[in-house]
Amino acid sequence: MGGLICFILRYNELDDYQDMMKELENARRWENISKKRLPYFEADDMPKKALAFLYKVVKN
Repeated sequence: MGGLICFILRYNELDDYQDMMKELENARRWENISKKRLPYFEADDMPKKALAFLYKVVKN
């Protein structure tokens, strides 16, 4: 308990995980510490931005 989880999602992937992330928050399994928009790729055919999340594990 008390560990940190950090991960990055592309904007188009957020819908796939958002419900599960909220469910874990509502169950007080983890607590959102930070959510930031970050530059991701510079190539034209790749996503320009991503979302970085930092969560604190409350209980497992």
